[in-house]
Amino acid sequence: KISDFYPNPANGLTHFTFSGTKAQLKIMDILGNEVKVLRLVEPGIKKIDLTDMSKGIYFGKLMINNKVTTIKKLIVN
Repeated sequence: KISDFYPNPANGLTHFTFSGTKAQLKIMDILGNEVKVLRLVEPGIKKIDLTDMSKGIYFGKLMINNKVTTIKKLIVN
């Protein structure tokens, strides 16, 4: 349902491909704090603005019907 983030490591902007419908992508920091939530309603290439995020390691959790289906690692430079 979701590709890896690219580029990764990222600086300012990253992309991913989503191939499902009606999901949420939650970006979590290494401590499990929710940093961003993206609502995904249609398939396609999506982008995430990272300019307001600190350098570090994050995890993208794809949520469908309140269940985690996929976890992807994202490194912000």
